[in-house]
Amino acid sequence: MEQCTSGEEEAARKFEEGKFYFILREFFFTSSSNYDAALNSAIQSFTKAYDASLLFMSKNEGRVAAVKTLLNRAAALKELKKYRAAIDDCTKVLDMDPLFVHAYIRRARCYVELKEWAEAVHSFNIACQLCPGDKALARECEVASKKI
Repeated sequence: MEQCTSGEEEAARKFEEGKFYFILREFFFTSSSNYDAALNSAIQSFTKAYDASLLFMSKNEGRVAAVKTLLNRAAALKELKKYRAAIDDCTKVLDMDPLFVHAYIRRARCYVELKEWAEAVHSFNIACQLCPGDKALARECEVASKKI
């Protein structure tokens, strides 16, 4: 008999599965097709985790799960050079938590890859305001600023 799981349990399980595939791609796959397959599996798992987290968004745990899941999916999308989709996920994260600095940084780096310098600088500037002592981040912002 199959056991029923709550949305929270399903989200957590799929999140861990996505992390597994994301880590797996780095350590075990050397050919680009296997690397991409691992990332696509991670994206699928993160998508299922995000969908499951939507079932309990009224709870703080649901929002936290959605934020973590979307940011990890954005990382996998960025690795696959799907920058627009990664930017969209980062923006969704920021809609839920406007102080989540990692989303600004990941979004800025995607904008850099797309050579959308003004948008990159905007996201980097917000990240720098949230982390004023981060010199590496300030350098990234300065480099992007020079491209405008």
